[in-house]
Amino acid sequence: MLLILGCGLLFLAGGLFLMHRLSGRDDQRMFDAGARWAITVVLAIVVALVGRMAAGGGLVGAVIGLVAMIPAMVILAIIWVPSLVDTALSGLTGALTGGKEEVEPRPYYFRARAHRKKGELSVALAEIDAELQKFPMDWEGTSLKSEILVQDHGDVPAALGVLMAFESQPELPKAALNNSRFLRADLLQNTVLDLPGAIAVLETIVQDGPDSEAGRIAGQRIAHMAAPRDSGEPMAPISLVRHQERIGLLKDLGASLKVEADPNSEARDLVQKLEQHPLDWESRERLALLYAESFQKTPLAVLELRTLVDSPNQPERRVVAWLNRIADIHLHAEVAEDQLARAALEEILTRYPGSTWAEQASQRLALLGRSARAKIPTATLKIGVYEQNIGLKQGPTPVQNSDPLLP
Repeated sequence: MLLILGCGLLFLAGGLFLMHRLSGRDDQRMFDAGARWAITVVLAIVVALVGRMAAGGGLVGAVIGLVAMIPAMVILAIIWVPSLVDTALSGLTGALTGGKEEVEPRPYYFRARAHRKKGELSVALAEIDAELQKFPMDWEGTSLKSEILVQDHGDVPAALGVLMAFESQPELPKAALNNSRFLRADLLQNTVLDLPGAIAVLETIVQDGPDSEAGRIAGQRIAHMAAPRDSGEPMAPISLVRHQERIGLLKDLGASLKVEADPNSEARDLVQKLEQHPLDWESRERLALLYAESFQKTPLAVLELRTLVDSPNQPERRVVAWLNRIADIHLHAEVAEDQLARAALEEILTRYPGSTWAEQASQRLALLGRSARAKIPTATLKIGVYEQNIGLKQGPTPVQNSDPLLP
């Protein structure tokens, strides 16, 4: 009787748990593993004591034991059955309910993009606004809205307003904030033609993180922005000094008329520019190239590139390119320095082990060994005395004709 009753309680607890799981509500367990084991041990001791006391009590003892064991079995079923059923049937219940893993809520803009392709721009903007109300710090929706306003509506001021409102939000992630600033600088520079405004936006990025990757990219862009031309200054006319009446196919195709740049003046201009904009990567790379090729000053060229490599928070791909450039400079110097080139390539292996860049550096290191062996002069093979006329020579005794019919 007790066995049948216990089995029935177990099935009842299992059914209640399955109904609870399939209902879609969160499964908040009442006890953790330690508490379940502690309660189980206590109930087992109580049931053993009650059973021992009821063993010699006849019918009254059996009733007392039954009354004591039913609550204990119910409590044990409530404690252990959910965990056991969850372990045994987790695959089945997960397939029906989608599992326990919570899906992180995120905005979706596929409907907005579909309406945009159909030309329903107002509906697309409404869909984006609906998502941005739920996720106001989402950069994807903000950039998509500004793109529609600029490219489809031609309303650049409205797009700028959207970006400025997005940037004004407190606790905005730094990456999203910088993305918005870069886009706003692009609109000011290329669409509104407000170069000072674009520079001001980029300067805020530099001020927030001068040593960050975004700050260095912003500084690079500021260095390459030309100063605005005075609208009242007339543009100097371009005059042709000399021209050919009949061009035809010339030997040098006009190369002789090309004005060669003065390396000294170019290097001086680059040094002055780097004093004002030390974050200008391209100018420093060009200066290093001049030192290496025009002046054969390998240490100065390497020093300029090492300045870029050793600066903090540089993009990894740029660091790899600079280290490869240092290796090239050492290899193409007047006196090739293979060991220094090898050290530059090995630094790539140390900085980025297991990467594609490290694999490429390993291939270059293998080729360095071959190039070093190729520089060893090959011994000249000397040939001894040889005959000037190798052809078929006639022997000392002429061969007689054995056929009497032939002359």
